[in-house]
Order: sequence, then C-alpha cells, then structure tokens
Amino acid sequence: MEVASFWGRYSPTEWEFDSESASAWTGFGIVIRKVAQDAVEPRGAHADRSSGYIADWLVTEMEVGWPMRCARVGWWERVDRMNLTHEMGVSDGWSLVDQTAPRGLLGRGIIPYSPLAAGFLANTAFNALILWLLILGPLALRRLVRRRRGRCIKCGYDLRGDFESGCPECGWNRPAEVTE
Repeated sequence: MEVASFWGRYSPTEWEFDSESASAWTGFGIVIRKVAQDAVEPRGAHADRSSGYIADWLVTEMEVGWPMRCARVGWWERVDRMNLTHEMGVSDGWSLVDQTAPRGLLGRGIIPYSPLAAGFLANTAFNALILWLLILGPLALRRLVRRRRGRCIKCGYDLRGDFESGCPECGWNRPAEVTE
C-alpha cells in the first residue's frame, strides 16, 4: 500500500511522514486506508515528551462505490490524549455533523465528492445496463414468447405460425396495400 501519497494529500502541511502504522480495510463497496502515528509533533514543534505530551495523528482515505470505487474522501485527525482534545479536517468531502468529538466511522457523516473517473464511468455503464434490462427486458421476452407460440409479436393475435402474411388484427408486418 502506497501510504505516502495519501498522507501528503490529506494531512496538514506541517505533519511529517514517518509511518508507524498503516492499515487497509475492504468491505462491500468501500475501501479504507489509514496511517496512524503516535506521539509525533508537527515540524518545528519541540514538545517535551517528558511533560506527558501524547498525541495520535491519523490520516484516513476512503473510497466508496459499487461495483467499482467511484468517489474518494480523505480526512485527518489529531487526538491529544493529555488535554483530551480532538481536531479534524475533511478533504474532498462534505462533513454533515460536528466533527469535534471522536466517533465511529459510520457516525462521522462524511460524504465523498471527489470522483474517480474510471469507476464512475464503469458504474454508469453497469447501472444503465441493469436499468435497460429491467425496463426493456420484459418487453423483449414477451415478444420472444409470442413468436414461439405462433402469435403476433405486437398484439398477441393467434397467427397459427404464419408470420409471412402479417397480422390482420393490428397490421404488423403487412404490406401497405393489404392494410386498407
């Protein structure tokens, strides 16, 4: 997993990259990558660790979509365990709830809006195919069943298998002079 790329994309500029813990989780329609660092001070800060400065820094990237990942969001968090404070910033997404208190992933209320082009196009094609099958599939199946039973594919009139002369009921497949 290439964590340096999304660490630099989502973390504040003063954070140094020195990965101590990287993880990835994949579920139905979601991929989450995390990089966590314990007790890391920002560049230029000289906190005295003996004074009890303990902070967790976390950068998370989440990609969502089904059947392919089509949107991305990233966020950073800093939890200061000494002072019991929590900071958070969201990149490439909307935050729907107050992000000052730590909570589980599902309780964050973050909606990604940074599109992943290949996944977006593939999902559009896939969903269009499913929609086409749901709408036009039954019509094509009905025509096929009527043809196999020797009926007019348009109105269902019994042609006794004579498709050459067309349908006398609705005029399907009949020459223009015969329909008068």
